[in-house]
This record gives sequence, structure tokens and C-alpha cells, in this order.
Amino acid sequence: MKSPGGSDSSSSGRTPDSSAPASPTEAAWPPREGYELGFRALSEAAFEAVAITEQGRILFANHALSLLFGYAHGEMIGMSAIDLAAPESRDTVKSNILAGREEPYEATGLRKDNSTFPGLLRGKMIHVGGQTLRVTAISDRTHEKQLEAEERKARDALETTYRNAKFLAEVTHRLGGFSDFHERVSALPSLVVPFLADWSVVVVKCPDGSFHTFAAATDPTKRTLTEALCRFTPNPNAPSGLALVIRSGQSVVANSITDEQLTPTAEKWPPIGSRDPELLRLARELGTRAFIAVPLVARG
Repeated sequence: MKSPGGSDSSSSGRTPDSSAPASPTEAAWPPREGYELGFRALSEAAFEAVAITEQGRILFANHALSLLFGYAHGEMIGMSAIDLAAPESRDTVKSNILAGREEPYEATGLRKDNSTFPGLLRGKMIHVGGQTLRVTAISDRTHEKQLEAEERKARDALETTYRNAKFLAEVTHRLGGFSDFHERVSALPSLVVPFLADWSVVVVKCPDGSFHTFAAATDPTKRTLTEALCRFTPNPNAPSGLALVIRSGQSVVANSITDEQLTPTAEKWPPIGSRDPELLRLARELGTRAFIAVPLVARG
């Protein structure tokens, strides 16, 4: 507008002195005061945590951002935005800032107390007063992640229930085609293998104390090995494996089995319940890493 003397002046009545050096605050923020006030008002009114950065340095952080990361209000000004990311997410955050990415992405946030949280970031590049700034909104997804984990757990449980029901129905149908007890038992390993394990044996203890063993494997190249297992009978004195199941009537489960555990000289009894060198060799060659033995009672 024109001053009474005919010279140009700003609407605020002040003429900026372009020759004066800018203070750090002025250099880090758009030169027009209206922009700054507008940004602050909008950011503080936002429900999400909001940061405004220039070349990765934080110019403004609203109260929600300070609370999210555990800093005092205003303490984050001048910090590198990269420092708010956990080490495993810093490359991701840095590349997205440099690329000006505007699509939402996930990264792990790092609070002042070094605790972390799963975050969702949405950024937008803006041009104001000759400066290129980035506005980023950050959401804490801890609650959503917990809900997702619970949903996956429930879905997995439902799928397991469905698979178990399908398995039992298949077993019932298949075994129903046999009238002879030994025919049914000999068919069990081939039913268990594709559903529960890579190889399986069924050991039957007869009334006279003798044992009959039936075996099956998913890998045709290992069937010779499982057939060789049928030559062995449980060691009645073994403190683990099949002998323990037969004596106690309780299931036995062993996970994370190593080859060292499947040796005759192992400090503890091998999980399969035998120190027989040949049987242990077969177990190693079968790649045994987990072992489940379950008692089945038939005809008393």
C-alpha cells in the first residue's frame, strides 16, 4: 500500500531490511510471520503428532509430537528427524525424506528414554516463502499392532481347529475302510505324515509284550530309512522317548533337537529314547529336529 508520502510499505507498516543477517530462528522458518502463526495453529490443532522439517532438521514440533517422543515442548527444535527413528529404521526414514515420499510408510520410532514404538508416517512437501519444507504426521501403531497380533492368533487357532477337524475326518474315513485292527494301525503313519510330520512310526505293544512297528515318510528317498526303524523296539528302561510314553501314558514333546543330542555319548538321554548307535544314525539322517510321541489306547 502507499504511505502518505507516496513510498511503498508493507501492510504491517514495517519494511524488512534485506541487508540485515537473519537470526537462526528466522533462517529456519518462512520469513513471513503469518505463515509461521498459521502453521503453528494448524499443527497444534491436529490430533496427530506433527513435525515440520527443512532438509531433515525439525523447525516445529507440535505438542502431540513432544508427548509421543517424550520430549519437553520445544526441546525437539533443531534436532535431526532421523534421530527420532530407531537404528533399524533410519535408512528408511532418511531415504523417504530425501525422495520426498508422500505415501504412508511404517518405521520404528525412538523415544527420548530409548523405548521404541511402531509408527506410521505420512509426509508432504510444501513450498512456502521460497523454502521447501516437509510436513510429517506420525501415528503410534502400538494398539493396532496388538490388535493385528491378536487377530492373527485367533485366525491361526481357527485354521488349526479346521485342519485338525479335517484331519480327524480324513483319518476316520480312511480307517473305516479297514476291518482288521492291524490293517488300520499300519495305515496310520501314512495318514499322519503329510499332516503332522516328515516321518512317523506307530509302535504297537501287544498283549504278549511284543512290539510291532509301522513307519512312513513324506520324502520317497527316506522311506528306506523309516522302514529300517521298524527293526527296533523301545528300550523299556529308557527315561525318554517311546518307552516313557508307554510307561506313563503321557505325551512327550521335544523341540530344537540337534545332531549332538542324537549320539550314543550325549550327556542326556536322546529325546527319541534310545542310545542305539544305528537307530540314532537313522534319526540323524532323517533330519530329526522335533519329536512328538503320543499314546493311543485301543481295546483297553
